[in-house]
Order: sequence, then structure tokens, then C-alpha cells
Amino acid sequence: MLTKSAEGLSRSTLADYRGSVQKLSVWLEGQGLAGVAVDQLTTLHLRRFLADLQHRDPPLAPKTIRNVYTFLSSFWSWLGVEFGFPHILRGAIRPPRANPPAMRLPTQEELERLLRACEWSREAHTVGREPFRMRRPTARRDVAILLTLVDTGLRAQELCRLTLADLDKNDGSLLVRFGKGRKQRIAYLGKRARRALWRYLATDRQGAKPDEALFMGLGGRPLTVSGLSQLVRKLGRRVGVKVSPHMLRHVFATEFLRGGGSTLVLRRLLGHASDGLLARYAEIAEVDLKAAHDAASPVDRLRL
Repeated sequence: MLTKSAEGLSRSTLADYRGSVQKLSVWLEGQGLAGVAVDQLTTLHLRRFLADLQHRDPPLAPKTIRNVYTFLSSFWSWLGVEFGFPHILRGAIRPPRANPPAMRLPTQEELERLLRACEWSREAHTVGREPFRMRRPTARRDVAILLTLVDTGLRAQELCRLTLADLDKNDGSLLVRFGKGRKQRIAYLGKRARRALWRYLATDRQGAKPDEALFMGLGGRPLTVSGLSQLVRKLGRRVGVKVSPHMLRHVFATEFLRGGGSTLVLRRLLGHASDGLLARYAEIAEVDLKAAHDAASPVDRLRL
């Protein structure tokens, strides 16, 4: 773990590496092999371990199993460099398939319901008076959060680590300092999302210091990833919409392509995206390639 930490990997990635090794350790213990030395493990051991992961109840997601394989492969590469151990996965065990699940995203109507859920409480019923709703005290913040997620495609951790100093008040862009691989990038907000963010800051964050979090949680503390996830899911449950912060990242990507954006630009805006994931976004967005070519035909545009 010290080596991986020195490589500049994020805490979450380091936790995944540690978790993969721990899964193998627990499995070995269950097989009566708790005391076996690492150099005594064989390809057969790891093949049986990976097969066991695929038949657990409840089952692990295919992507999780593939990640375990990837992290263990990296671990054995390190053992080879440091101690000369043979690599018992590479070339001997194929990476498990990670068939992506169907990507079901919130519709425009569902997103509108989510925004309304930010504004008002559930309908209250009391004896002797008409049913009523109250405006939620965090309405402006919650609307700003949802619109920022949908308009930028930020990851939950990236949004929670934003500070007021990361907001460019001239154009409303956001400096993402802690992206995947610790790479910085700029995220952009459209007019509606900017207005929602300005309303929240002007009304609820007057006098806030530049080094304070852009979005605050309860008790005057920075909003956490867990708190953000709970907030989005809770709003979704109130209006019958299954949603998470990461699903809103997918919404951004597909709507960006539907609006005519290119996959090259999208990759930069997302900070990181595999070719396979970009292809899935394009498929969901049903980008009309003929229309795209008609709009960008070099011969027509240059009038040759």
C-alpha cells in the first residue's frame, strides 16, 4: 500500500487495493490456508478464489470481481519487481467479464419532480385545516446541488471538495482540483445552473470565506460524499425516482451528446472516461450521425 500511495493514487483507489487483498486473505482462511506464504500460492488458488467470488450469495457485481482481478494482478506485478515472484495471473487467468448493466437514467419529467422535491416538504395533514406544504430550509442549496451535478457531470467526491475559491465569479466555471488521478480540470455551468448557485450563495452563504466548502451540510460542516448521496436518494424516494449522484453524471454525459457535443470534448469535461463508457453514452443518446455529418460536412462548410 505504501508503494501505491507513493504513486499518488486516491484514498478510494487505495481502499480498493486493500479490500481486494483482504478478500483473498479471508478466502484463504476459509480454505484452511491462512498460514500459507504468498510465494506458495498458485494459479489454481487464484482461479478458485475468483470463481468463488462469482458464486457468492448475494452475488458480487461483475465489475467488482473484475476490479479485484485487476488489483491482485497489480499486487503480483509488485511482488515480481520487489521479490522476483512469478506473476501467477497474467497469461494464466483471463480477466472476468464485466458486462455493464443496463443504464436507466432519470427522464426530464423525473428531474423536474426532483427539483420540486427540493423546494417543498411533503404534504402535511392536520385536523381542522387544509393539507399544506412548507418550503424546505435547504431548498436553494439542494436545487443548486442538483443543477450543478446535472450541468457538470462532477463526481460526488469532486463536488464535495469544491471550495468557494474554486468558483470563478466572472463566468461561473469551477476549478476541480481533485479529479480522478488527481488531475485538475475546469467544469462549466450554464445560465440556469449559475443562477441557482448565485441564489444559494447570495442568500444562504453571505460572509462565507473563500476556503470554505462550496456546499455546506448540516451543522455548518462541509457536505460529505455520504451526506450528498443520502440527500439525492432521499429526494428521489419522495417523488418515486431512483437516482444517485453518479446517475446524474450519466445524465450530463448523455444529454451533452444529445445536444450535439462531441465525445472528445465530453471525455475532457468528465475528467476520465473509457472508450466503452463513451460508446454507451453515445448509444443511449442516440446521436444521429447523419445529422451530425450534415451539420459539419467539410465540403458544404467550405463551399468547395
